[in-house]
Amino acid sequence: MEDTFYYGEVDKTSHSYGFLEKGDPRVTEDMIELTFEQWQALLNGQSEGQEIVYYNGRVFCAVPGKYYQDENGVWCEKSDAEIEQEKIAQRRKNFEDTFIQTSWGWYRKIPKGYSNALQSVDAIKAMVSGYGGFVSQIAQVVIFYTQPDYTDATQCTEEWLIAHQYHHPACTTEEFTEFYLDFQNRWAMDQFQNT
Repeated sequence: MEDTFYYGEVDKTSHSYGFLEKGDPRVTEDMIELTFEQWQALLNGQSEGQEIVYYNGRVFCAVPGKYYQDENGVWCEKSDAEIEQEKIAQRRKNFEDTFIQTSWGWYRKIPKGYSNALQSVDAIKAMVSGYGGFVSQIAQVVIFYTQPDYTDATQCTEEWLIAHQYHHPACTTEEFTEFYLDFQNRWAMDQFQNT
């Protein structure tokens, strides 16, 4: 086993990076020479979820997404502001993948005990018909959620969402029907956009 390894661009066409052993004819002058220990440390970092980065003449492990390859295969560093904007966008996506906005608030797309929100709201509609309105007994089991501030990571946790859940007040059958018809349209649009 060789004690020296090299890291760099191993395929100029696909801009793929990797390790080569000393003596490999593909080793070029612009590759970074590594000891066995450095090679091991990079592989250990990669196995722990970090990515190996070749940047500014160095090779190291970094948090995924901090560095990226541009269209020419050149490694670039994202600014802290860019990373924060990506996190905010991801939090928003996660929330909107889990909840649907209704005229009464945000509702889970897959409420507990149901295969989807439409099935749940249909069951509520049947109860409203049976009780003659969206009475308090029904209102107490129908849960809506507050939209979080995506810039605050603590608000994008399940714990925060549960702490800020609420129930819509009881109302007439006609008021519930308005909600129901609006919900059906929103659900259909959500399903169309996500297929």
